[in-house]
Amino acid sequence: MGFFIRKDERAVTKISRKLAVVVLAILLTTGIIPVKFGVGIGDMSAVAAAVSITGQDGIGYSGPIAANEVVGTTFTGYQDWPSGFTRGFSAFAGGVYDGTNIWMIPYNADRLIKVNPSTGEMTGYSNWPADLTRGSDAFAGGVYDGTNIWLIPFSANQVVKVNATTGAMTGYSGWPNGLRGSDQFIGGAFDGTNIWLTPYSGSRLIKVDTMTGAMTSYNSWPSGTTLGSYPFYGSIFDGTSLWLIPSGANRLIKVDPATGDMTGFNNWPSGFTKGSDAFWGGVFDGTNIWLIPNNATHVVKVNTATGVMTGYNEWPSRFTKGSGAFAGGVYDGTNIWLVPLSASILVKINAATGEMTGFNNWPSGFTKGSNAFLGGVYDGENVWMIPFYADRLMKFGDSSDLSGLTLSAGILSPTFSAGTTDYTASVGNEVTNIDVTPSLADAAATVTVNGMLATDGQPQSLALNVGDNTVTITITTSNGHTKTYTVTVTRAAAASADLSSLMLSSGMLSPTFSAGTTDYTASVSHEVTSVDVTPTAADTGATITVNGAAVASGQSQATALNVGDNAITVQVTAKDGITNKNYDVTVTRATYGSADLSGLGLSAGTLSPAFSAATTNYGKRRE
Repeated sequence: MGFFIRKDERAVTKISRKLAVVVLAILLTTGIIPVKFGVGIGDMSAVAAAVSITGQDGIGYSGPIAANEVVGTTFTGYQDWPSGFTRGFSAFAGGVYDGTNIWMIPYNADRLIKVNPSTGEMTGYSNWPADLTRGSDAFAGGVYDGTNIWLIPFSANQVVKVNATTGAMTGYSGWPNGLRGSDQFIGGAFDGTNIWLTPYSGSRLIKVDTMTGAMTSYNSWPSGTTLGSYPFYGSIFDGTSLWLIPSGANRLIKVDPATGDMTGFNNWPSGFTKGSDAFWGGVFDGTNIWLIPNNATHVVKVNTATGVMTGYNEWPSRFTKGSGAFAGGVYDGTNIWLVPLSASILVKINAATGEMTGFNNWPSGFTKGSNAFLGGVYDGENVWMIPFYADRLMKFGDSSDLSGLTLSAGILSPTFSAGTTDYTASVGNEVTNIDVTPSLADAAATVTVNGMLATDGQPQSLALNVGDNTVTITITTSNGHTKTYTVTVTRAAAASADLSSLMLSSGMLSPTFSAGTTDYTASVSHEVTSVDVTPTAADTGATITVNGAAVASGQSQATALNVGDNAITVQVTAKDGITNKNYDVTVTRATYGSADLSGLGLSAGTLSPAFSAATTNYGKRRE
């Protein structure tokens, strides 16, 4: 039977959690913080001291990340699944963050899914190792060791290592004593050398050497420990010890990774009764482990130095905590976040005061049902909730996305999408200015256009030069995270109706051709009865006619010549279809050769009739 749905149809969960890595240099030098990070911060608040935390929620372990309080109230869903992928029920169980991408661990999904948190783009990996038997309910939780993602087997027969860069997968099945048996595991942690598989069903805690894949089992449980059918739901590493989160077990277990020695803690807070399916996952704030309540009535904080437990059940107004409520959580350096499995709200707990706040303004089109999210991931800005039954991956926090981006001229390519950050657009030469209108997904964020503060949903006017113009739209959330969208707007050059050359097959142009000169003359002899006119446009998109007849740029057009002056008009129309320019050439063809006299005179007497070139017969009149 799968660990997520049992008699009461509640789903078992995992969430990526945050282990506080408290390494303030000044405190290290004074010795206030011990050599092993995150252990014993004296009287100093863990929240105040934390500058770096380690993402872990008992089910997923992600490694160090800078602490940065999640702010805002915005939920954003992502469901642009990879091609060929069908998301069914009980799809994923927990996730990890590798510093760049979120990895969702496949429970019944057919592939491991990598998600780019900046764009929401998803990539699937299903090149499973040879001899792997996944079956249903394959993996529950994962560990990132700085290079590889390790998938924790629930029903699968192998621990699977996935290279976070290449996606290459390797399987390990060298189980202690040669037996996998019926053991099932949920979640794990990384101690810097080994991966620890947390027993959900069965009685063996398994250590896996990340260099060799060799496995070692531990089951010397403390005196008085009752494991029950489903003892633990995830584990936390505090920098020194491993802590097993009790689901069915009657106590919290601390494990020395060097020796495997175990210590139990069951000094539960006053008014709290530990029952079955009590806690699913936990987080570490640098001093305390916070146990995430599934069926438990309280969130329980455990001081790792003393073992003292404190309960919190002052739930947000109008919220009633039922069974199967939460599965995993996130620590952001200031607050604990409880990821809702069947609860109707996401709950924030101030780690210093225990004060709780609920959020349930789910995005349009999404209905929060039972068994929705199983585990969460912190990426340094937002809380990400991993979908179990939910139809989408869910992000919570101030969004650095745009919800819309429009231009007053030109068309964005590709069509706007919040996850797409690079665009192009083209405009005509006549467009000298453009209005850019950015719309924010989160009203609490700020936006600049080319460095100038802009108003959400209002146009920002920019001048355009001919050619490429880069427009940058930068969004800054209230917690300082930024995201930049870039639009390259190309303004066309001025429409050209110039010729680059004009040639005649006979005669010479006067003056010599120049694109800016439009009037020319040329002379040819009488025997030249036609002339070839060859115009070449300066812009390849322009069209040309010679005396009204279309001619291709660079091709000749024959024009008949009469004796005397011949007007030739070359008209160029620019590619805009509007701008045009005429070049006028007057070609003069010479007349025939003449045998006429221009005059005739006598030494004495007068011609009769008077001389005329056309008269050929004359007499002499005496004086």
